[in-house]
Amino acid sequence: MAISASQVQTSDTLETFRQEFNKLRTDVNGLDSGTISVANFTVNSADFANDGFKVTFDAVDLTGNQTLTAPDVTGTIVSTGNADAGATTTSASDVDHILVSDGGVLKKISRSDIGIGGAAYDDISAGDAAVNVATTSGNITIDAQGNDTDIIFKGTDGGSDTTFLTIDGSEGGLATFNDSIKIKDAGTIGNATHADVITLASTGVVTFKDDIVIKDAGTIGVASDTDAIEIAATGIVNFSAGATITSNTIKTAGKETLWVPVAAMKPTVSNGCSNHTEIETTSGNPDIQVLDFDAGSVATADVNGATSSTTALVVDGNSGTIVVGMIVTGSGISGTVTVATVTDQNNLVLSSAQSLSNNVSLTFTEPDEAAQFQISFPKSWNEGTITYQAYWTTSASDTDGVAWSLEGVAVSDNDTINATYGTAVVVQDDALGATNDLCVSAESSALTIAGTPAVGDVCFFKISRDHDNVNDDMAEDARLIGLKLFYTTNATNDA
Repeated sequence: MAISASQVQTSDTLETFRQEFNKLRTDVNGLDSGTISVANFTVNSADFANDGFKVTFDAVDLTGNQTLTAPDVTGTIVSTGNADAGATTTSASDVDHILVSDGGVLKKISRSDIGIGGAAYDDISAGDAAVNVATTSGNITIDAQGNDTDIIFKGTDGGSDTTFLTIDGSEGGLATFNDSIKIKDAGTIGNATHADVITLASTGVVTFKDDIVIKDAGTIGVASDTDAIEIAATGIVNFSAGATITSNTIKTAGKETLWVPVAAMKPTVSNGCSNHTEIETTSGNPDIQVLDFDAGSVATADVNGATSSTTALVVDGNSGTIVVGMIVTGSGISGTVTVATVTDQNNLVLSSAQSLSNNVSLTFTEPDEAAQFQISFPKSWNEGTITYQAYWTTSASDTDGVAWSLEGVAVSDNDTINATYGTAVVVQDDALGATNDLCVSAESSALTIAGTPAVGDVCFFKISRDHDNVNDDMAEDARLIGLKLFYTTNATNDA
């Protein structure tokens, strides 16, 4: 509302004064009802007389009627020129509303709606830039308050969503890493009491501050041999392969070798092989010390005249030569019978009395020739089976075969030496086609030594040529050079 009254001059009539007064009265009534209309107005400062300052309220070109409502409070009007006016706070929890511009219109919004203070983290959407969580004082705490809930660190690795670290709330904070853990060169790993329980040098050497303890029967190894070392509950350490010190293998329990030359053997008293023979190859070259085992022979003859419980025997129709020691077999022979005396090829004396019918055909077989030796094995021997190889030669230049037979018996302190050998084990071999060539047989099968071997026993062995074996077709002597015995130990020494 504009002021309609005009100023009254001294020259104006009373009627003019009346008219202007009535206009002024109407204008005052308009001010009282709030309908005054002015283009602008000014308010002088409290110290206008001295500073001459004033505030001018000026209306813009409006597009419609607008209303300003005065609040029922005392305060300071905030404008674009005094946004820092009024009281301030540093605590988001003290804030009820925040003023924001919405298309040029000043509006208020609560702090929770704008994401300040009480907003839950599961209501915060993903951003599109780097995020920095920082504080200039105090700790930063990440707290998964749900029972047995985990704290999980994730990221994107090569385009794949990947869990890098899981801290397990149900396991008291057990940390599980997705991949390797790296620490600085010469860095340490420790606990609350000792920060340097483990130190890792830049060279990869790991140093432990104190003892290392692993579970009973635990293993230590490498990628290609995870159980290279096994430590039993008793403290015994087992190596899956040979142990070495400065590249030298440490002796361990296992298979051992024992060489027995013919010089350590003697022909058996009964049916013995030849005595030791020295064979010169070429003067100045190695001589060969051997025991000769012949092929054995077989003869046949018929009983000439029945006998009755007598050792005397007359035969005829002979084929082959009968010699002392031959084993006699045939109808009516009782027990093991040998030729005790050869008066001539038709008159014999047997080792035991026999009752034989006339014209019974008898076979006379020369027994296998044998030699004997004895060994006291080391204390570390496990008293189990053994195996052997025969080293031999021949004067022939063919490839005929031979069969060697070994048997043994163990005798303990205060036992009789008059003991029976165990079961023989045979090994076959063939000559190599040249005189005096060294022939080495294959390793035999396991040989069980009779007599229940024990530590400190003397083991007696008999080596013979088994000329009844199908492979033994060599007509010449088989010349034994020695035997290599293989036995197993269960200790590294004899302590």
